[in-house]
Amino acid sequence: MIHFEDFPYAQLREAMNTIAGRMATVFGAMVLGSLLASFTATESWSDMFGCIPPISWLLELFNGRGFIVLPGIVVFAILFVRMQWPLPLVLLVTAVMWWDGHGAIRWARYDSPAVKRGQEFAWPMGRGRQSK
Repeated sequence: MIHFEDFPYAQLREAMNTIAGRMATVFGAMVLGSLLASFTATESWSDMFGCIPPISWLLELFNGRGFIVLPGIVVFAILFVRMQWPLPLVLLVTAVMWWDGHGAIRWARYDSPAVKRGQEFAWPMGRGRQSK
């Protein structure tokens, strides 16, 4: 039931407590976690948007830790909707997506052996990070 004395937020909270609202909240938390991971892994605003979340999800969720994270998020989403857990609990999805995405993007763009070899041979003018 909507409490009208809670004017600006009551309607939003009621909408977020529906099934579609809870699923959208989990999806939004995944996008936020992916964007945070892109920003912290690349350490720049311009490169952050180069790692568009749906594209980086292929890298994040289907490599290494992602094989554990993806089923975990699916199970969490089902339980979150079914058992009507508190809304702030969805921040766990953001944290897990950040943890998984930061490692995956960092590895793919800076730390993998192929990238280090490419830095040695293809970028002699100092573009990119230098391997030591």
